Amino acid sequence: MAIERREILYGGGALLAAGLIAVGTQVGASKPAELELAESIEALRQAFENGDGAALNSLMDPSLSFGHSNGLIQTRAEFVNSVVSKAEVFNSLQYTNHENRVIGDVAIARHRFIADIIYQGKPINVDLGELQVWKRRNGRWMLFARQAFADK
Repeated sequence: MAIERREILYGGGALLAAGLIAVGTQVGASKPAELELAESIEALRQAFENGDGAALNSLMDPSLSFGHSNGLIQTRAEFVNSVVSKAEVFNSLQYTNHENRVIGDVAIARHRFIADIIYQGKPINVDLGELQVWKRRNGRWMLFARQAFADK
């Protein structure tokens, strides 16, 4: 059985039609998997900025592994609690240089993670690489694993 591969490139939080590269089709789907994934990634970014614990929980798999660039690994509950408790506040967050690959019910998203954050009371500016692994569960994309890294 051949594995379907779909890729999407988008920028600035908005989907750019010129950046859409699709190989294969999804028969009977109301939206292409790439568009659904892009919408989920943007919803996650907004949930970070809004400190919205309910939205974060709805977008993250219960078994999430959330890796930070300093080596800290958190569960979904630990990360969501850090946002809801204001230990980590996202004043602004941008994803740039997007590259997404959808393969069946799994997707890999890579991008720049550029943010102004208050972390444990201290303001920091970050510009990191980020790898996200998404898994389709019950018909929607959920973040399954995330790892930030310094790549400069």
